[in-house]
Amino acid sequence: FNKSHSAAYAMVSYHTAYLKTHFTVEYLASLLTYEMQNTDKILVYINDGRERGVKILPPDVNESWRDFSVEGSMEIRFGLAAIKGVGEAAIDSIMETREQGGKFQSLFDFCARVDLRRVNKKVLEALIKCGACDGLGTTRASLLAGLDAAVEWGTKRREDSRRGQASMFDLLPALEQTPSLPETPEWPEGEKLAYEKEALGFYITGHPLRRYQAQMQRLTALDTQKIQEVPDKSEVSLCGMVAAMKEIMTKKGARMAFVTLEDLKGTVEVVVFSDLYAQVGTLLKSEVPLFVKGAVDYNDESVKVLAREISSLEQLKLQKTREIHLTVPQDLMSEAALRELKALLEKYPGKLPAYLHLLGSDRKETVLALPPDLEIELSEAFLQDVERMLGASALILN
Repeated sequence: FNKSHSAAYAMVSYHTAYLKTHFTVEYLASLLTYEMQNTDKILVYINDGRERGVKILPPDVNESWRDFSVEGSMEIRFGLAAIKGVGEAAIDSIMETREQGGKFQSLFDFCARVDLRRVNKKVLEALIKCGACDGLGTTRASLLAGLDAAVEWGTKRREDSRRGQASMFDLLPALEQTPSLPETPEWPEGEKLAYEKEALGFYITGHPLRRYQAQMQRLTALDTQKIQEVPDKSEVSLCGMVAAMKEIMTKKGARMAFVTLEDLKGTVEVVVFSDLYAQVGTLLKSEVPLFVKGAVDYNDESVKVLAREISSLEQLKLQKTREIHLTVPQDLMSEAALRELKALLEKYPGKLPAYLHLLGSDRKETVLALPPDLEIELSEAFLQDVERMLGASALILN
């Protein structure tokens, strides 16, 4: 029996390795579909795919199928069934409508064509929040702000169609009666990503930790995947965000917590005992990126980190930054843009030297040391203002 069992497992391993090597994208799409209800495994497989050069495309009402699907040579499209709150009936309605009448042109077109009894308001909100309606031509904030009007308009159009009624303007194709969505500014990046995680269980188009990636790499070489290979009882350091937390009372009546720490590669459980929890309990509930020091603990084939020190990654960044670097395409730095940037820097006078990196069309880089009167006082408000003006990728702190 043992030999036959081993032979069977060897064959499965061989087939799996062959498919993963020679049909990487198809294999990964199948794996993601099979594990689509397991958020932790999905996150691991998506990161593995990205490291292999596979691009994971967000869900899209015009492109996605029920399951994860292959698009192009190295692209996988997110499946609609992996969106929380979007059931089989809603998916069937979207796919049937799309196959019969072609792609959806706008939110109003979508609401007029799908069966709103199956694709209800809760489903529509989930589709908007996860980015599945981004292809309908406006911001997620505008889509959500105009959702009630679109549902009402779509319902009326379907009722009129069932009764055989038509507006006189329907007879004149040139006069389009479709209403307009409100012009609402897009949500800040943090809010946008939070809605994505609410709908999908994880981030897909970005990650709040992405802006800290360089700092995280300087602080520790470990992540939630590499820590699985560290010997038991080893001292480790990790960076991440609190994805979930369970607070309990000890026998002595003190509070402690079990924290699910998430980074760019996955999650790991962190045990915060009562003495440390008394110091950092508020910090753990603040949704800020964290720096954790502790010891690895292997138990029942799972890995935990027994924390002995927890601090704010943001505070560490503010304390340890010695220089500020701003990188922008040279063709975007018009005279007006330079004046606007100068005014922003003057709002935060301090002692940190700043450098402006101008990227030419030929990717050549010109570095300008800004004068002493434009030295900076680093703060969260400054970081947010720079990100709004230049984007998160423009800012590097050394």
